[in-house]
Formats: sequence, C-alpha cells, structure tokens
Amino acid sequence: MRRYPSEHWAILALLSRCPASEDLADNPALLFALASNHRLMKMKSAQTIKRARSLIKLRRRKIVGKLGFPATDSVVRIFRKIDPDSLDIPILLVLRLLLGNHENQLILSHLPRLNSASIRLLYSDEARPLCSHALLMEIANKKISGRGRVNYSYLLRDSFHMWEQMKPREKFPIVRSISRLKTFHDELMEDFIPWNLVNSENNDVVFPPPPIAGNEQIIPINSSIDLAAEGFEQHNCVGSYDRRVIVGNEYIYKVVTDNDRATLSIIKSADGGWSIGQLLAARNQSVKFETAELVKRWIINNYIQGESP
Repeated sequence: MRRYPSEHWAILALLSRCPASEDLADNPALLFALASNHRLMKMKSAQTIKRARSLIKLRRRKIVGKLGFPATDSVVRIFRKIDPDSLDIPILLVLRLLLGNHENQLILSHLPRLNSASIRLLYSDEARPLCSHALLMEIANKKISGRGRVNYSYLLRDSFHMWEQMKPREKFPIVRSISRLKTFHDELMEDFIPWNLVNSENNDVVFPPPPIAGNEQIIPINSSIDLAAEGFEQHNCVGSYDRRVIVGNEYIYKVVTDNDRATLSIIKSADGGWSIGQLLAARNQSVKFETAELVKRWIINNYIQGESP
C-alpha cells in the first residue's frame, strides 16, 4: 500500500470487499484504476465496489476497455510499466488521452518504464517535439516521487520560450540528458531575466482579468512588466509566460505569506477548470508545506478544480 501516493482507502476497500482483485497485484496501475473506477468513469462512489466486482471477472484488456482505455493487451502491458509512485487520477486521465492515438501507443509500448514525468512530457504539445529520445528514456527510467519533483516538460518548454525570445533566428539545440537540461535551463534563465526586464519596460502589455480573484496573500500579476519584475525578484523564468497568459491558458500570481514567498502558475484544464501548474519559491526551490496547503485551499474555495489534464 505504501507504494501508492493516493487513493489508499479506495484500494483497501477494493481488496477487502473484492478479494479477486488481489490477482491484479502484478499490475499496480490497473489495480489502482479499478479501485478508482468511479472517478475515471464519473459515476457515484457508492457504485465503485459493485462495478469492480463485475469488471474483475473480465479479461484484463476488457477491464481497461470498460475504464475508457483502448481494450488491447498492449495497453495492459503499458499499465504494468507505470511506477506506482506516480499514480493519481489526473495522470491516468492524461494517459487515457495519450492512448487514444495509435502513435502514442507505439511510443509508450517501447519505453521500458513509465512515470508521471514521461507521461506528461508526451502529452505536452510544446515539450514533446523538443525532447530527444535519449532524454525521454532517462526521464522514463527515473524514480519520480515526493514533493518538489522536477517537471521536465516545464524545463523544456520554458527553455524553448526563453531561447525563442532572445535568439529567434537560431535553432534550438538538442538536449540529451537530464543534467544538461537543468544546466541549459539555468544558464538561459541567467541571461533571460535581465534581458526581459529591459525589454518589458518598452513593451508593457496589460493582461486579461485573472480567472480566480486573488487576496492579500495570493496576488494576480496583471501586466508583462510586473511579470518580468516577478521573474527578477524570484530569480525564475516566469517572465517568459506572458504569451500563455494573454491567450488564456495560464495565469500567474505572487504568493506572500509571513514565512514564505513564491510564484504560482495556474493552468486551464481540458474541462475548462483551473488547477495548480507550478508553485515554487525563489530560484525554483520548493515552498513550505503550509504555503502549498494555503494555495490548495484557495483553489478549492474559489473554483471547482477539474481532474482533467
């Protein structure tokens, strides 16, 4: 049970009330999905065990089919590759979208392991074309767990946007390892922060109203010059996010508490809801637990957070 980061009660209930589900012990992701079938299928939670009992009698490819995934043995094998530490409902929803495309099925079937980082990277229309095969393989094989996990999709995407703005006529280089990606991103950021601060003064843009109203601690950033100032103050690359804010895919807030200072991005989900994209302290360090909880409560209290990716 410790290998799962969430849905502990749902899994325990399934194992205790549907003993046949123990047969899925060799495929933790499929066991996790079956225990959470009401959330995947948007049904009442009271029907979870009843539905699981009916599904467990089927062949595994039929189980994944009933859960909304392609009903093939290949998809069952892909499930078996997923690191249990990476499992949650949003990542299964992302995976379900990916597996709707045959090309994605082939890519996933050829990776030796899968985790949340590799799944999200393949789902990202911006990061995926920038990712070399060697980098994807290293990310897929990396153990991803705990708070403060690195989002490689963001590192790639943000590196590209900084490069594109500063060097629009130069080809973006191929990055073949995680260590090089981190170094490359940080080197670009050191050049981009002062460059962006100067350029934003001459090209200030007022952003659309924030999708969720701020408060004294979570303050919306309303213009490109303020966004550049946030990047300078926090020593991060948030100044490159102006285009995504303008088109309505993302919004940026500064977070100020008595003992923490952070930058928050919220992203628009496929279902139209908004969820936390990144929440990081200065120099992209992890925030305190209390700060993370504060932001989660703010999201829940002010907007219905979708579970779609």
